[in-house]
Amino acid sequence: MLNEKKYVGLSVCKSNIKEKGLYYARVCKNGKIKRDDLIRKAQGKAPYFDAHTLEVAFEVLAESMIEYVEEGYDVDLFGLGTVGLKAKGSLKVRDALMKNVDGAFKKRDEMARKESEEKEDIKDCYKKELTSIAKKNVEFSIQFSPSRQVKRHIKEHVESSVITVNMQKPMIKTIEKVYSGTGECSSVIKVTGEDLKLVGEKIELYIKRGSDVIQLPKEAVLQNEPKTLMFLVNAPLKDGEEYTIGISTQYAKMGNRKTSIVRRCMRKFSFARNVSEKKVS
Repeated sequence: MLNEKKYVGLSVCKSNIKEKGLYYARVCKNGKIKRDDLIRKAQGKAPYFDAHTLEVAFEVLAESMIEYVEEGYDVDLFGLGTVGLKAKGSLKVRDALMKNVDGAFKKRDEMARKESEEKEDIKDCYKKELTSIAKKNVEFSIQFSPSRQVKRHIKEHVESSVITVNMQKPMIKTIEKVYSGTGECSSVIKVTGEDLKLVGEKIELYIKRGSDVIQLPKEAVLQNEPKTLMFLVNAPLKDGEEYTIGISTQYAKMGNRKTSIVRRCMRKFSFARNVSEKKVS
């Protein structure tokens, strides 16, 4: 029910900022609610509407809201908050015309002082056309601002239940030999999974068999992505033999930034005879 107390899990993560004892909390999500799930939930609260009617209504409302947002309006989402456009990035101006811009701001400030003295509404006089002197266009993104009622409701009805430590590390799902030469030739290995991308000064990639370790340099990596790692091994990897792959990375799911924490994983694997697809143990 809407006004019942809700409890969510929190995960404690170490901050990438190099300062001792600095951590932050992240909500442990339970998944993603799809459109059909939302429609079923709404139909349960209002059974006199059939699923098709609700779906059409949601689609029409979504299209109408996008049209208003594109025109520069902030749209009220039925009390949840407002959604509208946000300008992304800075607006650069040619140095020669900087005085023109500074003059516009100076004139605006003078009018603001005059307004406070004369109690007149002259705010429209502040606008000055500067489009022609901008060096590059501004990019736009969507911004949601929750309403005061929603903020108050969340504060009163949502609490943390369990707080855990986030032990994020690379996860290997499959290991495949996509190419293998004859005799003592090289092999091309493809690894798929999560958070595999090699980032940072302390990266490491190796394959081990018994006491023999093959250290793979960064130059041997052919594909370096979070979900796919493909690399060249200048040594034969025999079918039926058991190997261990090790990965160390400072990859973080924050664009091009990296974490100060080195995240490691190891996995045993072998290739079945006459079959290129991996066998992960």
